[in-house]
Amino acid sequence: MGEVAWMVEARAALGVREVPGVGNAAAIMGWARALGLAYGGDSTPWCGLFVAHCLRVALPEEKLPAAPLVARRWSRFGVECDPQPGAVLVFWRGSRSGWSGHVGF
Repeated sequence: MGEVAWMVEARAALGVREVPGVGNAAAIMGWARALGLAYGGDSTPWCGLFVAHCLRVALPEEKLPAAPLVARRWSRFGVECDPQPGAVLVFWRGSRSGWSGHVGF
């Protein structure tokens, strides 16, 4: 079995980084534009944006979570499974019951 399509897109984005200072990374801002999301700039955490971008490119008909920029919203996405390549992983930050977190594959 080959790699899932969203991981192919994720690997294609390896090396994308924030622009230090007042600028913004064109790739990151382009992801937000393509998704129709209001996104202030790459100084804002972009893990949810990255996951949304990869899944939208690979699965254009897939319903993404409401407010995909909020990492913890991804905990309601998909079907729960054991960690495996391509699984969406959601981590809490600060407090398990809080809103802050991180999302990735």
